[in-house]
Amino acid sequence: MCGLGAIFSKNKSDLNFISKMMDSVNHRGPDSENKHYGKFKNTYWTLGHKRLAIIDLSNKGSQPMRYKDFSIIFNGEIYNYIELKSELKKNNINFYTDTDTEVLLKSYLFWGKRCLNKFLGMFSFIILNNKTGELFIARDRFGVKPLFYYKYKNSLYFASEIKQLFEIKNFKFEPNHNIIKEFLIRDKVNHKADQTFYNNVKSLPPSCYLKMNLKNLNNFKISKYYNLNNKKKTYITEKQIFIDALKIRLRSDRKIGLSLSGGMDSSLIACSLKKVIKKDLLSFSACFKNFENDESKYIDILKKELNIKSYKIFPSLEILKKEINKVLYYQDEPFGSFSIFSQYLIMKEASKKNIKVMLGGQGADEILGGYKKYTFISLIQFLRDFKLLRFIKEFFYLCFNFDKRLFYLPHIEKYFALFFTNKLFNKTEDFFLKKYNDIKSKKIKFNLIEFRKNDIFNDSLPALLRFEERSSMANSIETRLPFIDNRFVEKIVNNKKYYPLYKGKLKFKFFNYFRDIIPRKILARRNKIGFEAPDNEWLKKGFNKIIFKNISNCDYLNDKINNYYIKRIYHQVNEGNFNNIQTYIRIGIFSIWYNQIIKIFHEKKK
Repeated sequence: MCGLGAIFSKNKSDLNFISKMMDSVNHRGPDSENKHYGKFKNTYWTLGHKRLAIIDLSNKGSQPMRYKDFSIIFNGEIYNYIELKSELKKNNINFYTDTDTEVLLKSYLFWGKRCLNKFLGMFSFIILNNKTGELFIARDRFGVKPLFYYKYKNSLYFASEIKQLFEIKNFKFEPNHNIIKEFLIRDKVNHKADQTFYNNVKSLPPSCYLKMNLKNLNNFKISKYYNLNNKKKTYITEKQIFIDALKIRLRSDRKIGLSLSGGMDSSLIACSLKKVIKKDLLSFSACFKNFENDESKYIDILKKELNIKSYKIFPSLEILKKEINKVLYYQDEPFGSFSIFSQYLIMKEASKKNIKVMLGGQGADEILGGYKKYTFISLIQFLRDFKLLRFIKEFFYLCFNFDKRLFYLPHIEKYFALFFTNKLFNKTEDFFLKKYNDIKSKKIKFNLIEFRKNDIFNDSLPALLRFEERSSMANSIETRLPFIDNRFVEKIVNNKKYYPLYKGKLKFKFFNYFRDIIPRKILARRNKIGFEAPDNEWLKKGFNKIIFKNISNCDYLNDKINNYYIKRIYHQVNEGNFNNIQTYIRIGIFSIWYNQIIKIFHEKKK
């Protein structure tokens, strides 16, 4: 797990930016740093790398790594590198290290672009053929590992984090107005295709590779290699695939920990590690005293049942005030909830215990359908599939428990807005001026499989992966997510017989396969809390003033928001009225981020 940077330019002096670019991501690779320089015809190039050593801790694993005419810089892990290495050896290919980096490079040399479909892992990498000038650049299927690029005149820059590009002399902050509007009004954190919050910075999309030649820096082609439509039949069960996905993510020469929330997803990982794989790990959790959605009691159940060593952190308003700018700096882009701050503190605590790899349950809700909206969507899908009896049974379960997912009208209206563009289902609050509040939601095809694919590739998951990746790497930690294993995703999502709703509970059918190892009190949970922080309490006790001050001082928002309404919400929060609070928090966090970016660029001009 590492940080990478690359510059390809017709101007040799542009290569000087690589040192500052790599210095800005010291947190991504504290173990070693290297740079290689070269020239192909009239194009100069440099590859930079910061290494967080996880597999093969020797100097042999340093990057950029060279073999014959090829150089590679790589961020990520190829979990099945042992199996691929064995297969390549049978084809008379020799190895000189025990790294997955060497396996990746030689897989590309042997299979070409087809190697991407052989990898089980998360990755972004750049391979340069020093002799022909050809570049092959790729990103993993679900976009766990980031890769950004910036084009300026006769130069092309690549980076693991957007902040690296700030070090380029001619780089300017250009807000992406459409992306910002979608974030502020529709809470859309993820972006369309290659878009970011910066208009001049692009992201290589997940499941894609880029090919080009250094002879022409203006001519490159991006192609997609994966679309989740794998129809290959497998007789291995979902349970077996999940356990194997977890096992191969334990391949590490560094200390491994577990992010444990008390929810079903991380609890399953903990139980599987202890009772199936027979592996002991330290766990780390964020807890909140006197908060109604605190999950401490479930964490304590697991701690007692599994006899695991558990570390709890207690995020507070005081720490939030001190750390919010730092968290936003590491994220590079704004977020809409204080839960990201709590996630950052978990990684910070794990780092203090010398943990370098963390397991987490991210992705389960998108793949298995764990969000509240999947209650409503599953019921509709039962009717569409003419499964009337199943519909009646599930409806009965929900009515019997008077489940608010079924009877809470705002949820139903929100979900209808995903499928219809009628204004009745696209109600917006009064935060924004009319001339700015003209955004329309894109309709989604009403199909359970397509809906989950949208969550995985376009909506929910990409944003969550970004939050987790930046929070962990800010603390020099690699995060591994067993639910984000393409074999598992394909098995679940492409199964037309799988419905998230089962006996009145979401995801229960899959988790019921593990009923022999999951504590009954965990398995029987009906309330889904998610990873929440006491936003309301923190606002009322002091953060409301910080948010209001930043919104008032944010020049970008002057002609976009209804200042009268913002003042009204500010006073309502002080009085304990938290209606419409999520939009207010989102605008506030955006303003803190924007003001910080403006300050950074103002100081760079000095």
